Amino acid sequence: MAEAAHSHDAISEVAVVGVADARLGQVPAAVIVLRQDKPPVEVTALEAHLRDTVLATHVPVAWRFVGELSRTSSMKVDHRAVRRLFENPATDLDSGARNGG
Repeated sequence: MAEAAHSHDAISEVAVVGVADARLGQVPAAVIVLRQDKPPVEVTALEAHLRDTVLATHVPVAWRFVGELSRTSSMKVDHRAVRRLFENPATDLDSGARNGG
């Protein structure tokens, strides 16, 4: 899914993690870094792009837009930090246009 999402022109970086779901156990959630040289993009456009390339069950149910991805000391994406972005529903950013910040 991450590779398919990264193929969208507006996406600079993406990290995908599984988050708890009462019905399915886990569902995908994506953290996106948008390219600064592209116009903001709607979540619905990203979902449509992914539905053309991956199974519906692989399309994220939650989205976060950040300026940069958290990284470990070895410069790999810190998936624990990414997962924590989805633990607090008060910071819900699942819809709308985003500009990378």
